[in-house]
Amino acid sequence: MGLLHSFEHDPPQGLVHHYTTYSALLGMVRDGVIWASDILYLNDSAEFFYSLVQARGSLIRAQDRIVDEREISFLDELIQELERIWVLPLTRATYVASFSEDPDSLSQWRAYGSGTGGVAIGFDPGDLGAIAREQEGQLLPCIYDEGRQEELMGTLVSDFQEQFRADCSAAPSLDEFTRELTLHFAESLIDLAPVVKHPAFREEKEWRLVVSAERPGRLQTSFRDGGSMIKPFIKLPLRLDGSKRLLIEEVVLGPTPNPGLAQESTEQYLKAAVGESCQVRLSEVPFRSW
Repeated sequence: MGLLHSFEHDPPQGLVHHYTTYSALLGMVRDGVIWASDILYLNDSAEFFYSLVQARGSLIRAQDRIVDEREISFLDELIQELERIWVLPLTRATYVASFSEDPDSLSQWRAYGSGTGGVAIGFDPGDLGAIAREQEGQLLPCIYDEGRQEELMGTLVSDFQEQFRADCSAAPSLDEFTRELTLHFAESLIDLAPVVKHPAFREEKEWRLVVSAERPGRLQTSFRDGGSMIKPFIKLPLRLDGSKRLLIEEVVLGPTPNPGLAQESTEQYLKAAVGESCQVRLSEVPFRSW
């Protein structure tokens, strides 16, 4: 995540929230972990395709500015690789867990609350940042501004162009060197993809805990039923430095036909499982079955 480590951003104001179901909340508290999904297996694959489109645009613009035939061929190879990225023998995996600055978003309740109830689990961004650093990861804001996206993708492409220019002449085999550099480019793009999102999703105000690791490596991969396929994920601990305190600050209950009962039972459960410090409050969005 070299490029992301140099990515400057302001910290979020207040808590950030993970939208999910009651079932997931129960599992999170029981097991003391939050799941982070492999970026290639997110529910909305169009989200990842968007980053590929942005990268392709940056590569084409770079091609228009050069005349060296070897470098043009190298950029051609990178463009073709974007179409093969799903079946590449990648040696790294990138995992993400999603959060929002908005604790009571109608669109999020519709997407993640199952229509008749859900929760937004609130975390301190400082705690999430510490969890990420323990796994050599980061907590990062999604970038919706197209100008910023173009700048990041342009920097990525430029970095690989410079590496190609510096080392291609000394490579024993130009084809093997190009192939190796192309795979590194694909992996770097997958590292960058989690924070590049279409401007239409700006209202989500999303932050992502991003962790990358070698395959196989230090992170143990788990698997779940993804409907159309088996999906890989990792479990990130919600406790720091052996502490017994579960790092959940509050739970916002989504629109529900039984708000009073939902709040009472959730408070009882969290008081016993997490402690008095975890607050429970109701969404202000009126309940509808949608």
